[in-house]
Amino acid sequence: MAGPFRRTRHALAYILAKSFLTVVQITPRSIMLPISALMGMIMGVVLVPTRREIMKNLDHVFGDRKTLAEKKKICRRVFVNLGLTACDAIKVPSLSEAEFKKIVKTDLTAVHKALDVTKSGAVVAGGHFSCFELQSHLFAMDGRPVVVIGAELFDKGIDREVEKLRTRNGILYLTRNGASRRLIKELKEGRIFVSLIDQDATSDGVFAKFLGHLAFTPSGPIRIAIRYGVPLFFFHLERQKDFTYQFHIEGPIAIPDVESNDEKRLILAQQFNDFIAAQIEKCPDQWVWMHQRWKRQRADFPDILSITDYEATK
Repeated sequence: MAGPFRRTRHALAYILAKSFLTVVQITPRSIMLPISALMGMIMGVVLVPTRREIMKNLDHVFGDRKTLAEKKKICRRVFVNLGLTACDAIKVPSLSEAEFKKIVKTDLTAVHKALDVTKSGAVVAGGHFSCFELQSHLFAMDGRPVVVIGAELFDKGIDREVEKLRTRNGILYLTRNGASRRLIKELKEGRIFVSLIDQDATSDGVFAKFLGHLAFTPSGPIRIAIRYGVPLFFFHLERQKDFTYQFHIEGPIAIPDVESNDEKRLILAQQFNDFIAAQIEKCPDQWVWMHQRWKRQRADFPDILSITDYEATK
C-alpha cells in the first residue's frame, strides 16, 4: 500500500496533469504553443537531475564534435520540445481531419499500396522524436485502423487520462501485459501496429549500434513483421519552423535474405537505429535525451544477440 507522501504526490501530479490537459483543450493552439514552450523552459531550470542526464547523454554521443555551449543549447531546446510535444499531443488529434492534415503533412501512398496487396495490417516502427504521440493518429486520420501498446503509468488517474488521449480517432489501446495474442489477431484483421522502439524499455531485444554506441534495441515489432509476413515501415515526425510536422516514412522495408530469423532481426534493428540516428543528428533537440538509452551494457548481457557478433562472422 502506498504511503501518505506517495499518495499525496500522485494526487498532486494528477491535478497538475488534468489542469494542463483542460487548459490545452480550451485554449487556441496559437496561444498555447508559446505558453507550452515557456513551461518547457521552466522545467529545464527546475528539473536538475533530468538536465544532468541529458547533458551526460549528449557528451556520450557528441563528445568533442560539439562544444559545451552547443550541448547546453540543445539541452534547453529539448525541454522546449517537451513542452511543445505535450501541447500538440493533447490538442492536434482532437482537431478535424482537415485541420489535422494542415498541421501534420505526409504522403501515405506507399503504405496504402502495400496493405492493398497483402490484405493485412502492418508494423510501423518509430521513435520518440518530435511530437511522437501524433504518429498513430496520422494513420487513423487517414482511414486506417490502428493498434498501439503502452505501459501502465505510476498513477491510475493519469493512466486513465492518457488512455483517453491515445484512443481518440478509433485507435485500439492495449497494455503490455497479455497483449501479444490480441495484437496478432488485430494485425491479421488489418490494423496497423504503431510502435516506438528507440528506448531500452522491454526485455525482447537485441544489441545494435545507435549514435555510435551499442544499445539494447527493442525488436519485438520487427520479430512480428518477420514471423507473420506483414509489411514493415520505419517512420518519424519532424517539427518545422512554422510548427507544422513533416512525416517521413520508409518502406515497405525489405526483409534481409539471410538464413535465420535472428539474423534478420539483428539487421533490421540496425537499419532502424541508423534511420532514427540520422534524424537525431539532423535535429538533436527534438529527441528525448533524458532517457537512459545506454543503461544496459553488452558485457552484462552476453547471451543477448548483438550486431557486433553478426558482423564478426561476415
